[in-house]
Amino acid sequence: MSNKKILITGGEGFIGSHLRDKLVENGNKVTVVDNKNKTGLDICDDRLFDVFEDIQPEVIFHFAAQTNVRVSNEQPAQDASVNIMGSLNVLDAARKVGVKKIVFASSAAVYGEASTFPTPEDAAPDRPSPYGIAKATTEKYLAYYSQSLNLPFVALRFANVYGPRQHSTAVIGSFFESILSEKEISIHGNGEQTRDFVFVGDVVRVSILAAQSSAIGAYNIGTEKETSLNELLKIIEDITQRKAKVYYEREKSGGQQRSSLSIGKAKKELKWEPSYTLAHGLEETFEWYKQQLST
Repeated sequence: MSNKKILITGGEGFIGSHLRDKLVENGNKVTVVDNKNKTGLDICDDRLFDVFEDIQPEVIFHFAAQTNVRVSNEQPAQDASVNIMGSLNVLDAARKVGVKKIVFASSAAVYGEASTFPTPEDAAPDRPSPYGIAKATTEKYLAYYSQSLNLPFVALRFANVYGPRQHSTAVIGSFFESILSEKEISIHGNGEQTRDFVFVGDVVRVSILAAQSSAIGAYNIGTEKETSLNELLKIIEDITQRKAKVYYEREKSGGQQRSSLSIGKAKKELKWEPSYTLAHGLEETFEWYKQQLST
C-alpha cells in the first residue's frame, strides 16, 4: 500500500505507532488522531469530523481504544463510552467523508472463555468481559455500516500482541523489565494458563493486507499455538541468560485459563500467516527493553 491518504486512530499507541511507521515508510500520507500526540484529540470529541473532512482519508485504521480489561470490569460504562461510543463517532465521520475501507483492531476477548482450541471465528462467546463485549458490539456496528451505508470493513481479532514499545504492564513487558531489573515476578495461579502470542510486526503486516484486500468481515490474528506463562518465562530466561525470581500468587477469580486462535480464514482470504516464531519475536523485544533500561 502506497500513495494513500490514511488516518490512524490510536497511532501513538503500541500497535498503532508501528503501523504508522510502516505506512509512512511505504510512501503514504498518514494522519494520526490520538489524545497523546500534538493533536490531543480523543475519538469521542465532536471535532473528529472536522479532522476527517480536512484530511479526506481513503483508509481508516481504527486502533484507538480503552484497552485495560480490569478497568472494563470495574467501570463498564467508561469502557463503553470510549470503545463503543467513540467507535461510532469514528464510523459516522468515516461514512460522511466517503472512506473506502476501515480496518478495526478487535480482540480475542470477544470469545470470553472459549471451549474450542484453536478458537474459530464462529465460536459462541462465553462470559466475555465488558471489554470483549464492547469489541463485539463495535463489530456489529461495522457490519451494519458495511451492509447498509456502504462502508467496507475488516475486524482483526488480535491474540496477545507483543513486541518493542509495548508497555511494561503487559505480561511480556513485565517479565522482561522485572528480570532485567532483578525484581521479583508475580504470577497469579500456577503459571500453566496459556496465551497465543503474536508479534507486532506480523500484526502490522496483516493490517495492511486487510486494507488492501476486498475482504469484509472478522478474522482471527494469532499463531494457533498455546504458550503457558511458565513456558514463556523459560524462553525469556534463555534469551536474557538470567534466572527469574518468581512468586506465585493466589489466582484472581475469572482469570482466563486458555487462549489460542484459529487462523485458517486469514491464511485463505487475507493470504497471511505469522512469520515470527515466539523465540525470534522475543529476541527483538529483548533488545528494545535492554536499550530502554540502559538510557
